[in-house]
Amino acid sequence: GFRVHTAASAEEALPQARDHRPDVMLIDYKLPSMNGLDLLRAVRSWLPNMAAIMRGVVRRMDFLSVVGVGFD
Repeated sequence: GFRVHTAASAEEALPQARDHRPDVMLIDYKLPSMNGLDLLRAVRSWLPNMAAIMRGVVRRMDFLSVVGVGFD
């Protein structure tokens, strides 16, 4: 089975990622105080092989940034 954890912000997601060490994260690009790219960079500093899926990218520049950081 799978366990799903939710967070309304990057500040909520970071400690959950540390505690639960997810295999994959679904991350919204536009978060309240930190964007999804910054969240992924932070999580990948201790989970370098975690898969990530980004949602909410609307501009080409945003898309290129997401691909450059390593979203799957």
